[in-house]
Amino acid sequence: MLKQRQLTFSLEHGSLYELIPKDHLLKRISAVVDFANEKFADSYCRYYGRPAKEPELMLKLLFVQYLYGLSGQQVKC
Repeated sequence: MLKQRQLTFSLEHGSLYELIPKDHLLKRISAVVDFANEKFADSYCRYYGRPAKEPELMLKLLFVQYLYGLSGQQVKC
């Protein structure tokens, strides 16, 4: 039986990311929010239970949701 692989695509490592201006608001937010994973690392258990979403990802999603007036249903991860 073949296992299905989940393919992921990240804009940060693709050529599309380079087309976004360096002073774009979302790029600036991304640069500032990178502290979150280290700051909240002690709050999450790495060995037991279901893995938590990264705090950095959750903060970025909240910013996008607020800035673009999106609902929780429109912003899923």
